[in-house]
Amino acid sequence: MVVVNVERLRMHFVQALTRTRDADVRRHVAAALAELSPSGKPPLITCPRCGAVGLPERISDHDCTEES
Repeated sequence: MVVVNVERLRMHFVQALTRTRDADVRRHVAAALAELSPSGKPPLITCPRCGAVGLPERISDHDCTEES
């Protein structure tokens, strides 16, 4: 039996989601995140640049205000 750290896996999926611009990839990664979520819904994520919080597909497409 393989033990998987779900939070670490989720972190990698969220990073992949924020780095891709391909719509098909975003859909697949968002679906994978939804499968990891106990409620079956994708978790809210935080934009690493500006701190905006939202659904993964919305954060990946939002107009980032990038506060540094």
